Amino acid sequence: MTLLADRYQLEATLGAGGMGIVHRAHDTLTDRIVAIKQLRSDLARFQPEVFERFAREAEALRQLNHPNIVQALDTFQRDGEHYIVMDYVAGDDLATALKHEPKMPISRAARIAIEIADALTRAHYLGIIHRDLKPANILIAPDGSARLTDFGVAYLGERDRVTRGGITIGTPDYLPPEVFNNQRGDERADIWALGVILFEMIGGQHPFSAENLPSLMLNVLINPPPDLEELRPDAPLSLVDLIYRMLAKEPSDRIPTARLVGVGLETVIQRAQITPLPTDMRANLGQRFQPPTPVQQRHNLPAQATPFVGRDGELRMLGLMLEDPYQRLITLVGQGGMGKSRLAVEAGMRTINRHISHTDLFPDGVYFYSLTQISGIDKLLTLIADGARFQFYQGESPKSQLLDFWSDKRALLIFDNCEHLTSELDLISDILYAAPAVKIIATSRARLDIAGETLLTIEGMDFPDMLTVDLSEYSAIQLFVQSARRSKPGFQLRPIDFNAMIEICKLVRGMPLGIELAAAWVEVLSLPEIAAEIAHDLDFLGTEAQDAPERHRSMRAVFGHSWELLTPEEQQGFSRLAVFRGRFTRQAGQAVTGATLRQLMTFVNKSLVRRDADSGVYQIHELMRQFAEEQLEAAGELEAMRAKHSRYYIEALVQLRRDMQSNRQLERWMDIYADRENVRAAWLWAATNGQFVPLADSIHSMGIFFDMRTQYIEGSALFEQICDLLYKHPPDPDRDRALAWLHGWVTIFRTIFRQVASAHEHLAAMREAVNRSRDPETHAWLNFCIGLVERILGHAPSSQEYFRRAAAEFTALGSPWDNAHALLNLAVSSYFRLESRQTDISMGILAADEALSTLESLGDVYVRAHVLEERGHLATLIEDFDRGLALMEEAANLHRTVGNQLGVGSTLLKLALTRAVVGQLEQGRVAAEEAYALYRDANNLAQIATSLEIRARISFFEGKFAESAELAQEVVHLSLRLQMPEYRISALILRGRCEWALGRLGPCEETFRHAYIAAEDINHREDMSIALAGAILVKLAQRNLADADALIEVLLIMAEHATDFNQIALATSLRGRVMHMLKQYEEAVDHSLRGLTLLRDSSRVRNSYVWDEGLRHEFIALVTQGLVETYRALGRIDDARQTVRDAVALAQRSNFPAVIVAVVISGAGLLFALGQTEEAGALLARQIENPVGFAVERYRASALLARIRDQIGDESFARVVAQGASLSMDDCVNLLLERL
Repeated sequence: MTLLADRYQLEATLGAGGMGIVHRAHDTLTDRIVAIKQLRSDLARFQPEVFERFAREAEALRQLNHPNIVQALDTFQRDGEHYIVMDYVAGDDLATALKHEPKMPISRAARIAIEIADALTRAHYLGIIHRDLKPANILIAPDGSARLTDFGVAYLGERDRVTRGGITIGTPDYLPPEVFNNQRGDERADIWALGVILFEMIGGQHPFSAENLPSLMLNVLINPPPDLEELRPDAPLSLVDLIYRMLAKEPSDRIPTARLVGVGLETVIQRAQITPLPTDMRANLGQRFQPPTPVQQRHNLPAQATPFVGRDGELRMLGLMLEDPYQRLITLVGQGGMGKSRLAVEAGMRTINRHISHTDLFPDGVYFYSLTQISGIDKLLTLIADGARFQFYQGESPKSQLLDFWSDKRALLIFDNCEHLTSELDLISDILYAAPAVKIIATSRARLDIAGETLLTIEGMDFPDMLTVDLSEYSAIQLFVQSARRSKPGFQLRPIDFNAMIEICKLVRGMPLGIELAAAWVEVLSLPEIAAEIAHDLDFLGTEAQDAPERHRSMRAVFGHSWELLTPEEQQGFSRLAVFRGRFTRQAGQAVTGATLRQLMTFVNKSLVRRDADSGVYQIHELMRQFAEEQLEAAGELEAMRAKHSRYYIEALVQLRRDMQSNRQLERWMDIYADRENVRAAWLWAATNGQFVPLADSIHSMGIFFDMRTQYIEGSALFEQICDLLYKHPPDPDRDRALAWLHGWVTIFRTIFRQVASAHEHLAAMREAVNRSRDPETHAWLNFCIGLVERILGHAPSSQEYFRRAAAEFTALGSPWDNAHALLNLAVSSYFRLESRQTDISMGILAADEALSTLESLGDVYVRAHVLEERGHLATLIEDFDRGLALMEEAANLHRTVGNQLGVGSTLLKLALTRAVVGQLEQGRVAAEEAYALYRDANNLAQIATSLEIRARISFFEGKFAESAELAQEVVHLSLRLQMPEYRISALILRGRCEWALGRLGPCEETFRHAYIAAEDINHREDMSIALAGAILVKLAQRNLADADALIEVLLIMAEHATDFNQIALATSLRGRVMHMLKQYEEAVDHSLRGLTLLRDSSRVRNSYVWDEGLRHEFIALVTQGLVETYRALGRIDDARQTVRDAVALAQRSNFPAVIVAVVISGAGLLFALGQTEEAGALLARQIENPVGFAVERYRASALLARIRDQIGDESFARVVAQGASLSMDDCVNLLLERL
């Protein structure tokens, strides 16, 4: 046997082709069977391009490492021969398999296709296009898995130089139309080939089979594929639809990526319950070769399916206007169908792709908003916020929040279809006023009459008045040819048609939509016939609609022409589609109107309906929809279709309630978001026509959706609109059941924004509706809503009681998701103080754990993220920090998966505080800054204030007192703006502590005074106590004992009246300090020990009042220092030593540097008193140089050092200071404990 490269022993010839021979061989080095491809030596010598193809295959296979691609193992040359060593795949290729089984089982075909799509995803990601995908190049392994091979003609990105001009690469049967048109195929050429193969596997025949090459080209370029539904009735419609989309003749209409093909096939498998691939073969499908996550782009311009044509003059003018700082509002005015929307989008896209005048005009983004379905300021607010990914928050009005969000942005906003707006225009004007660097492009059929508006009138595209040498230089002609090729690939404008072409352009006045619609009929009519039809309709409209503007008559002429050329069956099908708002799926179109898949394809081919290449959803131009709706009404079918439309979407919502509480939650969430306008229309029809039962059954789904999206404004507006419609009907139990659900959700939305009066109104209306309906589910819902209102208003006892009732009732009703939702809120309410001034953390943990168990069994993600967040927080309250951190990290990741930015931010802030408490200050700072950045981008002022305060607390923990004070002051300013006194009080107290730490006693006392007054105004006694304690510290530092003692009496009275644990601890500790300063040592010891015992009981401290851990340790250090001095005065040295040891241990656990410094200074004072002068001096010298220490403590250290210097002399003192400078803080603590 022949041995190649001293290791490959040839065993058999597997096959031979035009380029060479494939051998089976034994690799003696690895003891495995391999395949070796040998290039024909004559080809290598006389056809160098073939050798290059062989080399490119080797290079491609070396880059590709994928379980569904045959892998290259080695390449070598021997005696002028070239070889590639590859994996050996036993079994046949797909071509052989299709000979034995022309029509494969759906499951097998889907599995093969999804594996090849996965392989192509990897190849395309690396810039490799196969270009010769066919059944013979797909090998089927014994386990049934598919392997892609033969990359001999692959395109390797910029390195591709083999293809000669005019040479078609690939097997003709699998080439797409663009390649036959001498265009280079991109990744979509592989998608076409895979579509052909999939058609073969399902339909049992090639979709474009022909006896010769010219006939094949004709079929591929012009003829549609056979009806796959007839060839394979058992094939799921979603699979048939997917194949048709892969075989779209225009590349821009084809599914654009192999990844989307794989996703589509996965969906087919799931919905058809086809047995999926083994997990070991399909592990992490769709993620294995995912490229790095791109930076989020700050724009939302809609993708365009076709290239932009013409309008060069208008684009130049728009560019100049956008550069002009004085032109803030540019309105593109023109009749419907003139292409205003497309022009605006193109202008926006060009500012992104190439910055005008090399300047980044809009670094904060370009945003597109379609206003076709918008009516009312609330919907417009939500639309604008949603497009910019801004989430409303508690505090200011939504409008104020949105205006503030844009106020410092340099952005371009494109508002499309503004002509129907009235009061909503005020918001556009307000944006211009509030945001001086924001520019707006509006499209409208009439001027908006807003101050500062600049008009740019959009007329028809340019076209010749008479025959010219070159028609192609006119944009109207270019658009017609481009559009015609979508209906008839390969269409060419012939000289014989020039006159008719010019006539068509004249008749539609160069209107782009009219040109596109006219071009759609080139497949069945000649250009003179199209011109004649349009002219005929124009004459008719001229006699029937003399009062209509001429431009509107020409538009209706195009619609009328398109309508008349449809068959009666197609007319009925198209008019029925008018019931849809915005978009609709194939399934919805078929279920509501009865339209077949081929009918929908026909409407797309005739440009009556557009189809998104990525998602496969359909959309009708709004003007055409209105025209079709007129025809539907004239046929007497409008109300019947609206009823079917309403029933379809409401039934879908009822199903969604189950799905949104399962592992399909995120998928269904996006379905609702995409179909929200259809849902709105369905609801309005149902409410108007008294369809109470289905409406009531679907409300909870929409409430959950709006809650997930934090779209509380839009949710309130829609629900209140439905309420108004329902109240027009006579009382009915089912009507009242619907009203109970609606009022409940509005109650929640209003409460979130602290609109308490409105919330109570809706709660009262809900209670009445529940009483009338006597429905047990809405009764449970009522208890939940009351509990939420009570919790947000701070009424913990009643809140917990209502949540318990709701949870029990939902359990009895068999509603586990709602039960878990109630338990979540019960858990949150557990760390709010009860009337006994105690919390019930253990109860909260039990509730959260029960909720988690339920949600995990359901597959829920959204609520589970919230429960994990709160369960983690509860764990930290019992000092189970490791578990708490792990749970909150998991919660943050789930919030990110859902896209709940508010949830991400709130979890990050909890993580930040917890990490600071456990000493992970840097990680805590990073988490707080990430949350701050997130809220800053969303301009959520309330959460910006929260994140700033937490950053300030972490800075305080780090000993960066000046930085902490500045951040706290920012929070004070924000709280005044937000009118949120709780935020102001907390920030003032923190700032006061910073002033104390910095030794600025005057400003400190004034700050605590303001905090006390602000807390007194809203009766926050706990905060009054803390502010009062801060003021007492100042009095003690000033040795104003009389005022300090008087304030302590006030503090003790407040504490005893409130029976609050922390207030008693503060008052008792401070009284001990006063007693020491008055030299009443026994009383000082008694009060100090009682205070210290209370402060050291961390669990009782937390249960009493959730306060800052740093504050507790500050007071522990203060009491310790006083107690040590008191014991010394009493001669109780052993007690003093033990007090210091205990304080050191607690300070180390606190991870609070300033507290450790304070305790070391106290211990050093004790050492000095015990005669260990030099050791005390070294410790003190180190502390006065430590910037994280409290100023008051450093002053004490300086005073002691002065006494030590006087005692030991300058020379010894210098040695002591040098020794201290060499000590780390750990060294200081160890030295102190050693000497004690």
